[in-house]
Amino acid sequence: MILLVDNYDSFTHNIVHILSGAGYGCDVVQNDALHPEDVEGYRAMIFSPGPGRPEEAGMLPELAKRYLSRMPILGVCLGHQALALATGGRLFRLPDVWHGKTSLIRHAGQGIFKDIASPMRVMRYHSLAVEADHLPKAWQVTAVSPDGVVMAMEHRDYPVYGVQFHPESVCTAQGARLLLNFARQALAA
Repeated sequence: MILLVDNYDSFTHNIVHILSGAGYGCDVVQNDALHPEDVEGYRAMIFSPGPGRPEEAGMLPELAKRYLSRMPILGVCLGHQALALATGGRLFRLPDVWHGKTSLIRHAGQGIFKDIASPMRVMRYHSLAVEADHLPKAWQVTAVSPDGVVMAMEHRDYPVYGVQFHPESVCTAQGARLLLNFARQALAA
């Protein structure tokens, strides 16, 4: 069973729809209605997108710190940023806001990108991004946008991934496949 931490984003239920449509069980709990102990019993977590900064997202920062080494996690947009901050990374404000815009990203076709074409068109909704130069060495950057923004990262020691873009958006090519790759890998672990 996967726990989906809802950061008050309207796209959260797109993730649920994709996972449940493929037979994966998924419970949704809002970030401020959750205690870290409530996570026990789940085999994986997804941190949804959401508004604002990760530090303002209820229990999200605590969950990122506490469970990073204990279970597979996928962070989407705000969730991706929370994972970076939890390990000592930094965020910066983009010179241009990327709300409802697409980018072509390149990736190596491994991990959650298995069997996904590169380049890949992705939907972006963000004004903050992870600073590549201050990302701890525990992370490997696995995709970058043409404007040099970290679009995906993978932890070197744990099955933990972050994507800045929105795989649950219909405008992200093969986004459902990426989410299902995570679920398959996470629940097989």
